[in-house]
Amino acid sequence: MSGATRADEEPRVLEPPSTDLAARRRELDDLDGRMLELLEQRRDLVAAIWEHKRAAGVPLLDEAREAAILERIADEGLGRGLGRAAVRAWMRAVLDAMHPHARDPDEGSR
Repeated sequence: MSGATRADEEPRVLEPPSTDLAARRRELDDLDGRMLELLEQRRDLVAAIWEHKRAAGVPLLDEAREAAILERIADEGLGRGLGRAAVRAWMRAVLDAMHPHARDPDEGSR
């Protein structure tokens, strides 16, 4: 044991991120943007499906279909080395965001 305490330590100086770290962060930012584009595409497809369902007089939400989607995506995530529960929670959030009652009407107008 060195006998040094936190008070005896010199303060750590934060250094600017390395160019490698900055590049990785830009990659993440780009990926986040692409994920938003995919969510937008999904929203548009859901809207088209709802239009069809309204015209056909069938319920918009299909709980059995959503349950099947959650299971499929969780299994696919597990096969890619991702946590099944985390992937399922992520997809649940995506599905919830697509529901008309879960969306704040002002959100779409921004």
